Amino acid sequence: MESFPSRQQKMQTSIPKAAFTYNYCSASSNSLSAPLSRHINTHFKPCTPVSPSDIVTTNGVTALNDVLSYVLADPGDAIVVSRPIYGRFELDFGNRSDVRVVYADTKPLETFEVGVMKKYEEAIVREEKRGVRVRAVLITNPHNPLGRCYPPETLRGLMSFCQKRRIHLISDEIYALSVFDSGESDAIPFTSVLGVDPAGLLDEDYIHVTYGMAKYIGG
Repeated sequence: MESFPSRQQKMQTSIPKAAFTYNYCSASSNSLSAPLSRHINTHFKPCTPVSPSDIVTTNGVTALNDVLSYVLADPGDAIVVSRPIYGRFELDFGNRSDVRVVYADTKPLETFEVGVMKKYEEAIVREEKRGVRVRAVLITNPHNPLGRCYPPETLRGLMSFCQKRRIHLISDEIYALSVFDSGESDAIPFTSVLGVDPAGLLDEDYIHVTYGMAKYIGG
């Protein structure tokens, strides 16, 4: 068994002092984004391998939502979601950037059906009549609070819908590694948005996947 002093020595020589300073593990730090890209490629099975340069890191998905609100929208713009949904999104997107979360009039399980695009369209038209621009569709996959995964055909439908509307698709996949076998024969397994080939469906620049490890590491 390796002694503690030996391990301590290895840690002291392998971890640079800069690692304990601010901004060391920012979006430009390959020491974080490189292993993250390997992690994502292993567990999310993307159609195109994710490279370190594809990843932006923050101190949590809440902060990512805040960043997205500034990048994708202007104050007073909106992001559309189905019902029910994680209620914190209203604060994540609205607290600082004044981006609204608006709701499609959906029944719970309708969220996972290809036909849900009709409800998103109705919500967008409703907001347009109010003078509000909808800039993105936001989903949670696996879903919070319903605990179900989106079928691939619905993800493809969402991509096509967003392309038609020229709006962004945001997929919150923080529960990606919290999926378990329910024993139900009709249960839908997890498919990441990254695992759906966007060719002919949606420009890649309009696809954003948010993810964090808080739900299954250290819990």
